[in-house]
Amino acid sequence: MPSYGSNPQGFVDEVITPVLNGLGLDSGNTRAPIELLLGTAIQESHLAARVQYGGGPALGLFQMEPNTHNDVWNNFLKYRPNLASAVQAFLAGSPQISATLQNNDQ
Repeated sequence: MPSYGSNPQGFVDEVITPVLNGLGLDSGNTRAPIELLLGTAIQESHLAARVQYGGGPALGLFQMEPNTHNDVWNNFLKYRPNLASAVQAFLAGSPQISATLQNNDQ
């Protein structure tokens, strides 16, 4: 599992851009989605922390809480099967459980 703390461009190149492209959400010639995602990850985890400082429930470089993860699957992706299938492809066979947030950057 790579550390991107001192390599934000690597995070953009290896995680953000491929995921946006894979989901068909690539931004064309605008960098706004990339900058929003990168800025969020930097603010939340400094591109390093995979568990919440202070022992909270948030996981991964974006520091998503398990309840938020579950809500996205149950109340958003459930009604968008094509997008859900594209997201599922990034799980590499892992189940749709929040524990994958800690180590799967995609």
